[in-house]
Amino acid sequence: MVQGELNWLTARLDPPFVEPSEQFENTGIKNAKVFQFFTFGHLPSAVDWIWIMILEDPTLTPVPAGRHPQIYYNLMLATDLDPSFFEAYQAGGNILSVIRDDSEGARDLLLKGLAFANNELPNYPSKFAENYWRYKWELPLLLGYIYLFELNDMPSAARYFQAASRVEGAPYYLNHLRERLLSPGGQYEVGLKLLNFLISTTAEKDKKLKEGLESKRSSLFVNQFLFRLREDFARFLRERIKEKKEYTAFDRIQQWERFRINNGIPAKDPWGGELKMTDAGEIITSTPHQKVFGLE
Repeated sequence: MVQGELNWLTARLDPPFVEPSEQFENTGIKNAKVFQFFTFGHLPSAVDWIWIMILEDPTLTPVPAGRHPQIYYNLMLATDLDPSFFEAYQAGGNILSVIRDDSEGARDLLLKGLAFANNELPNYPSKFAENYWRYKWELPLLLGYIYLFELNDMPSAARYFQAASRVEGAPYYLNHLRERLLSPGGQYEVGLKLLNFLISTTAEKDKKLKEGLESKRSSLFVNQFLFRLREDFARFLRERIKEKKEYTAFDRIQQWERFRINNGIPAKDPWGGELKMTDAGEIITSTPHQKVFGLE
């Protein structure tokens, strides 16, 4: 009786979820033309079948750096067969970057979608674009986030945020973001605001993450200081040597001390690091800092 009840209860338990093993290489059909040939005139249904496989993929494990999951190759095949498939770019970019941690794959997929939007979509009927590509601004916006958060490349992120703001139908806040990013030193301001927000929303118990964000913020403050100092020095050179369009390292070294004295700039930065000019004519500091969001 006890054994019978145990069997009855066990049969009703949910089976444990086991992720399928995955090879990080393309195990499917690689050539879109070959695939299309074997659809025997049923290409739209075949693309739908690929899309269903993508949406039903149960694998959640992040991929190793520099590798792609099979879902990446499926997305690339689907968009080779149907380059106008907006959801494959938009949802696929999110799946690759958020779920599978394949930032490079998400970037490549979104760049492919943007290439279609810029070069091919204008040749389609306006009704098609209105019905299926109404939110095309999401592609450069998502690409901007991937460059910023996943690839630590603020200059590239800024370029795509600006591109998103210019697309018809884009949210108004993107115009304000574009203006900030285009202003001198605006990328540093945006980066610092973002880090302040992330620090303020990070749970106190996650000390390691918070310390990492605070370290990045400290470095970005140093980078911002150096950016402003270099901009001021470049302006000084333009006014001092007006007949020159380009300045050699020798010109810069010769004028550095004069610039510092004329503008009351101390020999040390606000953090106590020594300011100096290298033999290549670049202003640096001995204060420890790192590149943040691709800015230095």
